[in-house]
Amino acid sequence: MSNPGKSGQMKKRSSVLHYAALALFLWTLVLGLIYYWDMMRGQAAVREVAIAQAQAHYNKDVAFRMWATGHGRIYVPVTATTRPDPNMAHIPERDIETPAGERLTLINPAAIIRELNRDFGALYGVTGRIVGFDPLREENAPDPWEAAALRAFQAGETEVMEFTRIGGEPYLRLMQPLIATEGCLLCHARQGLRAG
Repeated sequence: MSNPGKSGQMKKRSSVLHYAALALFLWTLVLGLIYYWDMMRGQAAVREVAIAQAQAHYNKDVAFRMWATGHGRIYVPVTATTRPDPNMAHIPERDIETPAGERLTLINPAAIIRELNRDFGALYGVTGRIVGFDPLREENAPDPWEAAALRAFQAGETEVMEFTRIGGEPYLRLMQPLIATEGCLLCHARQGLRAG
């Protein structure tokens, strides 16, 4: 003989467990969606900050280049790391001597930026370089990604960027064209470069 009261209680208990399991599943799903949304929002914020910092560093480099070219010529002492640039041998007074006998050599804005990036780039985790299809310095030849960006500039793009991994580490690669000014022609006129 079956007990109708016990069967009803079991159905009630089963129904309660079913609703509790459903509620637990829905609560877990809601928490998972909130976590995923927050994680995506955090990643988007990190990307925005990285882009803003990369653009700020690029703008700083451009401003510094404009400052340097605006002065016409900047001389620095000849040292073991700063030697007279053979690409500027055609410039009169590339090398001068002070009345006290110190040897100075002309330094171009690209070399200044290169030295700043080499010597101080690690301070902020940002590095940069100048590349082109017809570089004066062999090490300024573009890698495949940079070459694709240069072609994009020729097609009218004003900025190319990509989030990638280099050596297992996350990087943002950002590239913008440098527009030649009159001051650039001191070194680059021999290449047929014109201002603008």
